[in-house]
Amino acid sequence: MNDQKGIFCVYEFFYLEGMLACISSALTSAEAISRTYGESESELTQEQFLDCFQNIIQQAAAVSRYFWPSASPKSKHIELHRRRGAQLRAAFQINEDNPLKNRTLRNRIEHFDESLDIFLSQPIAGDFIPAYVGPAPKSGVPSHFFRAFFTDIGVFEVLGERYAMQPLYDEMSRLHDLLVACGRDGCRLPRETEA
Repeated sequence: MNDQKGIFCVYEFFYLEGMLACISSALTSAEAISRTYGESESELTQEQFLDCFQNIIQQAAAVSRYFWPSASPKSKHIELHRRRGAQLRAAFQINEDNPLKNRTLRNRIEHFDESLDIFLSQPIAGDFIPAYVGPAPKSGVPSHFFRAFFTDIGVFEVLGERYAMQPLYDEMSRLHDLLVACGRDGCRLPRETEA
């Protein structure tokens, strides 16, 4: 439970553990990708490879909500959520340019059914590719990907939305290290060092 100023100190542990669980899952998927990336005989199928990227995005979305809670005007606890988000952003030195804040691809994954309705309601010509891992197409017949990872540019695509994965991975790794350190340091949020 939060107090009027933010997260009550003895409850910080719950927020730390919640974020760490999401990030650990994402990094496990990243490790699976890394083990098989570029190998001619991968232990992952193309679909499993894309599933790993999708899991990273979904876990990043869950972590994002800790820092930027949903701002539903119907919530009677909106101020409580906003204070928590502000406190966590300050503690983890997260600014508004952070890759976790980008909600475009996150929403595309979380609301795939709705995105698919809209995507397919428009006249579309070209090739439809449900799953693809390889270099980005250079030219020719337009290609429409349900899910793709372009190995030459490090970009994940879902229904026309593209997202560079490296910045997201880097931020999740940074937060993982901070969260592990918090666990060693009494399960408290990071504190600014006093000069």
